[in-house]
Amino acid sequence: MKKKKLYSDEYQALLALLRETRNAAGKSQVEMAAELGVAQSFVSKCERGERRVDLIDLLRMLRVMGAAPDRFLAQLQERFPPRSDARSESDRGRRRPGPAARSRSR
Repeated sequence: MKKKKLYSDEYQALLALLRETRNAAGKSQVEMAAELGVAQSFVSKCERGERRVDLIDLLRMLRVMGAAPDRFLAQLQERFPPRSDARSESDRGRRRPGPAARSRSR
């Protein structure tokens, strides 16, 4: 039986990039934690995936590391190009009509 992953490949890539960005900023987990006003274990658990990183936490961490959120997200997106089964750009944002709308159009 194949063991199911706790987090997706995309989320694992986010965690790896978060660690890489912290290391590139020359900050230890202890330094990050002190600047965030949290325990070092918070940073460690986030980086290991034991604690889910929400958007606000991510933005605070990026600010402390001096990393631009748009650049961070671009780097993350580079690691995961769009999948071939994804909807086309023109289809994004369009809602499919519900059953009532479909029956009226017949």
